[in-house]
Amino acid sequence: MCYTVIVKGVLAMITEFGKVLRKLRIDRGEILKNMADKLEMTSSYLSAIECGKRNIPSDFIEKLASLYELDESQIAELNSAKDESLNSIEICIEGKNASQRDLALQFASKFNDIDEDFAKQMLSLQKKRRRTTMSTYFKKCDVCNKDIVAQHWNTKYCPDCKIIMRKKQQGAAYKKYEEKAKQEYEDNIIRIRNSYARISAVAAEARKAGLTYGKYVASLRDDANNEIN
Repeated sequence: MCYTVIVKGVLAMITEFGKVLRKLRIDRGEILKNMADKLEMTSSYLSAIECGKRNIPSDFIEKLASLYELDESQIAELNSAKDESLNSIEICIEGKNASQRDLALQFASKFNDIDEDFAKQMLSLQKKRRRTTMSTYFKKCDVCNKDIVAQHWNTKYCPDCKIIMRKKQQGAAYKKYEEKAKQEYEDNIIRIRNSYARISAVAAEARKAGLTYGKYVASLRDDANNEIN
C-alpha cells in the first residue's frame, strides 16, 4: 500500500531537473531524440519529464550516470534538481509497523498545514540526524504551545522561548550568585571582627604581663608545648 502526498503549485515550462538534463544533452552535442533513443524512450516522454508533466522514473538518474559516465558531482546535481522538481511524493507503507503507518498518514493529511518555520526545523534536524543518527520528536512548546521538532525527548521550548527562558535562568543564577557573594562577605566580616577581638584580648593580657605582643604569644606557645610534652 502506498500513500501519495501532492505538493500543489504552478509548474514552470521546464523544471530544475529539466534544465540540468537539457544542459547535459547540449554539452554532449545531442538533440532530444538522441538522448531519448539512448534511454529507450520516446522523445515526447523525455520532453514531458523535462517539463514536469511526467514523473521522473526511479532508475532514470542511474541510467543517465551509466550512459554518460557522470561523476559524483553531476549525479548529486541531478538528484538535487530532481528533489526540487517533484510535484508529488509516494510513501510506501506496506510492511511498516502501526506507528510508522500512522506517522506517514498523519504527516500526509497535515502537510498543507505545516508552516515554513516548522518545515525549516524539520529540515535542519533531518540534516543533523543524518550525521548523528539521533531520533526526532514532535512536541509542543511548554510556553507558547507552538509545534516544535526536537532531537531530545525532554526538549521543552521552541527556539524563541528557549532564548527567553535562558535569559530568565541566567538572571536567576546571577541573583543566586549575588546573594551567595553577599553572605560570604558578611561571614568574612564576622570572622575578621572575631579575630580582631581575640587579638585585642591577647594584646591586653600581654600589656598586663609587661611583655610585647610577640613575646607574650611565644610564651603561650612554649607553655602549650611543655604541656603536650
